[in-house]
Amino acid sequence: MDGYLLSDLSPAALVQSLQLVLLGEKVFPTSLAALLVSGLTDNVVTMPGGGRGLSEREGQILRFLVHGESNKMIANRLGITEATVKVHLKTVLRKIGALNRTQAAIWALNNGLDQASAVRAVGA
Repeated sequence: MDGYLLSDLSPAALVQSLQLVLLGEKVFPTSLAALLVSGLTDNVVTMPGGGRGLSEREGQILRFLVHGESNKMIANRLGITEATVKVHLKTVLRKIGALNRTQAAIWALNNGLDQASAVRAVGA
């Protein structure tokens, strides 16, 4: 099995997920992955909705990440250092339970985060 998608997935998230599968990645909702890893088959694991618990800056970085921006590009857009982007990204991965940038991007798409709101947030 290369992936599992929920029926309420946005069209953008569906396209991104299919592209990742074509590249050889495995795609699963974060909540399902957490359930499988923890072995808790009798409890329902819920994902935080819409970035709850993320700071405004973490949300901005995650939105840029969805569109494939590198740490350097994100840093330039936000006027911060690349090292600061890395720190924020590491915190985001921990907060949403993602293991890598790909999982974080899928989580963001599943939770309705998009680049347009990131651009508005930084006044571009």
